[in-house]
Amino acid sequence: MHRLPIWFFLCCGLALTAAPILAQTAPTPWPTEGWTTSTPEAQGLNSAKLAEMIENIVVTDLNIHSVLVVRNGALVLEAYRYPHTAETLHHIYSCTKSFTSALVGIAQEQGFISSIEQPLLDFFPERTVANLDEAKKSITIEHLLTMSSGLDWPGGILEPIMGDLRASDDWLQFVLDRPVSSNPGEQFLYNSGGSNLLAAIVETATGQPMLDFAEENLFKPLGITHLSWQTDPQGHYLGGWGLHLEPRDMAKFGYLYLNGGQWDGQQIIPAEWVATSTQKHISSQPLSDGYGYQWWVDHNGYYMALGYGGQYILVYPEKNLVVVFTSGLAPTSFSQPESFFERFILPAVEADTALPENPEGTAALEEAIESLAN
Repeated sequence: MHRLPIWFFLCCGLALTAAPILAQTAPTPWPTEGWTTSTPEAQGLNSAKLAEMIENIVVTDLNIHSVLVVRNGALVLEAYRYPHTAETLHHIYSCTKSFTSALVGIAQEQGFISSIEQPLLDFFPERTVANLDEAKKSITIEHLLTMSSGLDWPGGILEPIMGDLRASDDWLQFVLDRPVSSNPGEQFLYNSGGSNLLAAIVETATGQPMLDFAEENLFKPLGITHLSWQTDPQGHYLGGWGLHLEPRDMAKFGYLYLNGGQWDGQQIIPAEWVATSTQKHISSQPLSDGYGYQWWVDHNGYYMALGYGGQYILVYPEKNLVVVFTSGLAPTSFSQPESFFERFILPAVEADTALPENPEGTAALEEAIESLAN
């Protein structure tokens, strides 16, 4: 695969006490009130290989704060590095973008947004925009979703321009005023400011703060109540970063996408939006294989929400798998969680049905988790 570069800038314990759930024999469990837990073997995973991953994190002293693995709707691995716990709120940085995308889809489904082909500037009629030309007038919501707006954003993935944005008097105006450097829709260019515009579009279209809209239409149905979301100096909720969640709730969001936007009989996000969002719309190489609607797409069949410092929500539909990492990694190690996903977690998936019990592997995993927690 085309792995994200290690400098990629993007904005305690394992529950083994519950009775095992045989893989793919039980109804879909919905973790609204809490996750069902299971041994890895009961869901077709080799616990010894998972133990090897946690041991590697401990031995190399990588600053990974949590690792969660969900298979067949059951939480089979939950590990935390001291002092982090299940209740610790994490800034998920650019994973926020995938939540913003979901809210755009919900707003469109509810009729607040007529089409993602609507021009960006339709939502900011009261603003006078600099560098206005026909190219800028042609930028649509979809261009923002796929990071192909064409707005000049020097530095690419490293986003050094973010310092200028933060120093500006009006963060949204700063993005709107940028000149267009390429034709909209033609070129991928990482731009967190464009994601902030998406959040502002949701607020304008729905007529309410984005967090209020999110709580009613996304977080409340999923049972997500412990969170915070940052705003810009003008009070607009940020679409490119700023959301703080518990790791278990990050996993809920991944599980919602794994199930096509459906949650316990209710269609939270339109199924078509989920499918379209997680498909490759534009090449994002050499950073990754492709980019969807604020989701990174890998040609091997999984897709990811990624954030600065090593925040990950990985969803692999074919494996019925959701994986979460929260981290405080240095830029040279940002891609390490995805490497662990490929080196340890995917090889641990050995069957679609339950494996024989593995007391030695289970004991090794419990010991590794305890070492990380201590």
